Amino acid sequence: MNIWSMKIAFNVGYILISLISTLPSAAQLLPFRLGQVEILEGPFKNAEQRNKEYLLKLDADRLLAPFYKNAGLTPKAENYGNWENTGLDGHVGGHYVSALAMMKAATGDKEISKRFDYVLKELKKCQEAAGNGMLTGVVNGKKVFGEVSNGDIRATSFGLNDGWVPLYNQHKIFAGLKDAYEIGESELGKTMFIDLCNWFFEITKNLTDEQIQNMLRSEHGGLNEVFLDAYSLTGEQKFLELAYRFSHQTLLKPLAKGEDPLTGMHANTQIPKVVGFAKIGDTDKNADYLTAAQNFWNKVVNERSVAIGGNSVREHFHPKDDFSTMISSEQGPENCNTYNMLRLSKALYFNEPQAKYIDYYERALYNNILSSIHPEKGGFVYFNPMRPNHYRVYSSVQEDFWCCVGSGIENHGKYGEMVYAHNGDNLYVHLFIASKLDTENGLVLTQKTCFPYEQQTQFELTLDSPKAFSLFLRKPEWLEATEIFVNEEKINPELTVGQYFKINRTWKNGDVIRYALPLNISLEKLPDDSNWGAFKAGPIVLAAEYEAQEGDNFFGDGSRMGHVAKGKLIPVYEAPAVLDATGDYTSHLKPQNQSKLTYELTGLSTGKPLTLKPYLAIHEKRYQVYFQLSNPDDFEKQQAEQKAVEEKQLALEKITVDRITLGEQQPESDHFFKDGGSYRGLGADSYYRSTWGSISYQLKAGQKVKRLLLVMNDLIANRAMEVWLNGNLLDQIAFDQNEPENRHEVSILLPKNLRKLNQYILEIKAVDGKHSPAITDIRLLKK
Repeated sequence: MNIWSMKIAFNVGYILISLISTLPSAAQLLPFRLGQVEILEGPFKNAEQRNKEYLLKLDADRLLAPFYKNAGLTPKAENYGNWENTGLDGHVGGHYVSALAMMKAATGDKEISKRFDYVLKELKKCQEAAGNGMLTGVVNGKKVFGEVSNGDIRATSFGLNDGWVPLYNQHKIFAGLKDAYEIGESELGKTMFIDLCNWFFEITKNLTDEQIQNMLRSEHGGLNEVFLDAYSLTGEQKFLELAYRFSHQTLLKPLAKGEDPLTGMHANTQIPKVVGFAKIGDTDKNADYLTAAQNFWNKVVNERSVAIGGNSVREHFHPKDDFSTMISSEQGPENCNTYNMLRLSKALYFNEPQAKYIDYYERALYNNILSSIHPEKGGFVYFNPMRPNHYRVYSSVQEDFWCCVGSGIENHGKYGEMVYAHNGDNLYVHLFIASKLDTENGLVLTQKTCFPYEQQTQFELTLDSPKAFSLFLRKPEWLEATEIFVNEEKINPELTVGQYFKINRTWKNGDVIRYALPLNISLEKLPDDSNWGAFKAGPIVLAAEYEAQEGDNFFGDGSRMGHVAKGKLIPVYEAPAVLDATGDYTSHLKPQNQSKLTYELTGLSTGKPLTLKPYLAIHEKRYQVYFQLSNPDDFEKQQAEQKAVEEKQLALEKITVDRITLGEQQPESDHFFKDGGSYRGLGADSYYRSTWGSISYQLKAGQKVKRLLLVMNDLIANRAMEVWLNGNLLDQIAFDQNEPENRHEVSILLPKNLRKLNQYILEIKAVDGKHSPAITDIRLLKK
């Protein structure tokens, strides 16, 4: 197919179109196959191309090495580093199969197809060598799953039987093989997938439901979804039962009741489970499962997400009535979360086509997913900080193998999955992306647009012969007025309850539809209704661009924490705020260059205007998405209060060499947590961990350090602990029963012989039969 684009300018007066009630049929609305939609030239095509290049730069043999090892075969190359050789070995391999299948379907590229075939063939060798259907990259996978099969289950939130989330890891290869068949159209992929599911059924069939639910305390991806997929492919009841057994009841039950149990939870641990709930609910007509998924989506999208469509701080759901950490943290929304929220939105939409699912999908696709790949160098984003004047970090292809690299290599090969849908011969247009759809039914539709830089889209029909059908054009939530033309004749189509303009006629070859999409300016405040807001042009989030600071790490370096933007923290109280006595903040935003979608923002506390541009267009720069909104009379006082709080925190950050926030899944995992008997809990404002035995972590320095700082919450009365560092007892700390219940900090001066090491092993031991105090934060300080 030819790849091209066309930009059309026109001047029209916009009119509002009246509402008519017609609801599309949920039962028959279906997606097109990925291979039926070709992405044409534009930002999405560019991202697809960068993603394809990234896939081909990866060494397949290095990604396959963990699978060879578990199969008892000699690897052809050594593992990659980073997360691929520190406990999560093989996790990108499963994503790689999915990504190759998607890119093969989307582009038909010969090199991608060749790589796809090679990877499947080599994985088949590993599965055959195992002899029982097992295929795994999990470290010591045979041992771990052997213990599980025997009922020996030692689960924590991020570990199982001394492994780093092996179920989560295993889910990746399940999903990869399923995608190899469903998307890559490989019969070998199907056979391997069913064999793998049969193996897993055999090793878990003798476990009780209680044992499995205990195992599901450990992050496990979307295992319930892949077993449901196996049931859909085979019709075997055992796989449906397995899908139910691997649905985490701790999350399902409160969601089904309409409750919100999410605060403090690791966000992306939950979302894949809920995708499974949605698919089970749809396939097996289970109202509780479907309701749980719908409630989760509503709560996350409406109460826990920011303007770009992302959610979470430091990977966890913060209190929904307090987004302060979203503004202060350099670890904002995680990209994997949005990857899975789009998957959930797709599943729910095709169960019940509601406009809200596509509205969210569009917002998140442009602002979070499209923006997460470097448009020139490739590389994928992990965190999207909402902290003003901060930045994002991109992966380096041979160095970084974060979770968001795994989901990232999939994101940009499946842009065509939701652009169109169909109901019999009727055609639905959801997204305004330059693309060509081949319905394989005598109709080819070509969508020509530079949206959002062009505020319209145009469709050209190629038909074998005249054909009667209805064309449904989605009316986005942000569209206030429009005009629609067919062959340059203005029409006034009906608007359905489902928010589609319905054009019903007999179409002929060469017909052209033109759809005006004027972008209105809006302000979206944070869901907690605090005085922070983001400006949008239609669905496109706007941001101010700032110059980089010395030392900004825009690309990962293969280090364990290389995905975090560790550059200088610019005080939040110094960020420009928008001041207006009437609260009419959008009046300060004026169009500047519509071909680049830039605007001038005035009325700022600094007295100087700023240029805002699409957030998705900012790369290797600092930026500001959210602006403080204030009355001029109140701003000086607010700023002084912010300064007083923040200066103390910034001073501490400046001397921090390494930090662990205890009880949070990823920070503890990043510091190689070992549990000798402990529990985690959620206090008033943070997680904590307390031990009745011992806990240990690894901290890195690489420079001279001087002190160890431990922060505890109010659970300290009648508790005691010993603090050990590299086998040296630093301090024994005990609190009386009458100790005041408030926040405590203990600062320990390190012996001179422990101040210049690269790595430290910190151990907290309970003493005298007491639990340790509840520790929330540990820092290694250089002063």
